[in-house]
Amino acid sequence: SGGGSAGVHYGQIVRGGSAGGGGVGDDEDTPAFTLPPLPADGLGRIALAHGGGTHAARINAAFKHASNGLLRMVLIEGDLHARLCSLKRYFLLDKGDFLVHFVDIAGSELSRRAPDISVNKLQSLLELALKLSTAQSDPHNEDLTCGLERQGIIHQLLSIHVTGDEPVMRGGGGGGVGGGGGARGRYDGDDGDDGLPAAMTPKEALRLTGMETFVLDYRAPWPVSLVLSRRALTKYQLLFRHVFHCKHVERQLCAAWQTQQATRAAAAAAAGGSAGDAGCLGRAYILSQRMLHFLQNFTYYIMCEVIEPNWHQFENALGEAGTVDELIDLHERFLDACMKEGMLFWPKILRRLEQIKSVCLKFAAASASLAAALEPRGTRDSGTSGAERSDGDDGEGVGQRTMSTRDRVQARLETAAAVAAAAEGTGFTAAVLRLEGEFDTQLRSLLESLNNSAHLEPNLASLCARLDFNEFYTFGPGGKYT
Repeated sequence: SGGGSAGVHYGQIVRGGSAGGGGVGDDEDTPAFTLPPLPADGLGRIALAHGGGTHAARINAAFKHASNGLLRMVLIEGDLHARLCSLKRYFLLDKGDFLVHFVDIAGSELSRRAPDISVNKLQSLLELALKLSTAQSDPHNEDLTCGLERQGIIHQLLSIHVTGDEPVMRGGGGGGVGGGGGARGRYDGDDGDDGLPAAMTPKEALRLTGMETFVLDYRAPWPVSLVLSRRALTKYQLLFRHVFHCKHVERQLCAAWQTQQATRAAAAAAAGGSAGDAGCLGRAYILSQRMLHFLQNFTYYIMCEVIEPNWHQFENALGEAGTVDELIDLHERFLDACMKEGMLFWPKILRRLEQIKSVCLKFAAASASLAAALEPRGTRDSGTSGAERSDGDDGEGVGQRTMSTRDRVQARLETAAAVAAAAEGTGFTAAVLRLEGEFDTQLRSLLESLNNSAHLEPNLASLCARLDFNEFYTFGPGGKYT
């Protein structure tokens, strides 16, 4: 089974395989390989003797020589392990500080529609981010590039499946690097692509932003391109898009949380007055925390319970590979396991996840609209500033301090009224109620599918326990004992 790579590149090994001296695959007891002499008739015909096995032994020796030489070139001259660590750093966000720098400086560009984005500008900003982060010590960081896909991740997966690209969509039947291969499986309850077309319409593609289409790429030179093939890099790109968009949604929710801190005093004042207004702001704070809890725990699952264990198994098995074909197979199994456990092989479950992230982005946009409406009113930081100004004068008497307390209470009530009016005027109140219902519905549907499939993937049981730790989504407030 290992004749493919070794046979194709036998010529290169004969010409340059001896470079580098001793290394992987060298065996002092193995005699030096020599080509058999040409037949006397000069026609190149070799008589095969029955039972002798002379030519079969020479053929096996030639294959072993070429295979060992190619393996040495990939591991040593190609620096395969260091390049795999680079791919893990960039595509699987092993050390994602470069991505934080990149999104900080390229966020405005990525927020635009994909057709309006300059890829050359993104590449320049990516190179700058690499120089500002710990990635500057990576000797292979110059091989990292970026680009934009033409469709969303779900449609990309569906188009690969419909066009029959079996190497990309091959899902290993067993978990981990050592699991057995097999046909692409499904979770229980996943009845296909949920009626989605394989390709996006032109109007849908025009609505995509840079955050939804941004993808990294990597230039793998020969001979490591045998392992880091275009098929393998496509899988890395799908995993990167999966995690990157989750990180983007989490970042937007964190920004919404920061804007909500300015209205805490108004919410406290409203709680002492109108319970309805306090309920709107309170529901928004609680919904924000529930969304952040979902995104952070899902990202933790992908990074720490899917990628890291599979990488550990892959790295241990890497040193035991005897041929390049075994290296390729181990690498493919690692990527397949990450995609399978990361739910990239099940479009229906992935679609539910994308719908949940869409609800989170709508909530973040509604919070930003409320914050923008409060800016002209000057109500974002009021409620305590007046008290600080009044109490700052230590020479005043008790009566003046009592008056300042009344002013502080009055300022908070006015701020609460202004926040309530802004929430009604911008539609924030209605949006919170609507998005809360959508989020609960979608998350319950996702948890139901995952629970039905937990017997197939043990990791899913851990994910479900994290997402529904108090059984709120399963049994409602208070859990199953209320």
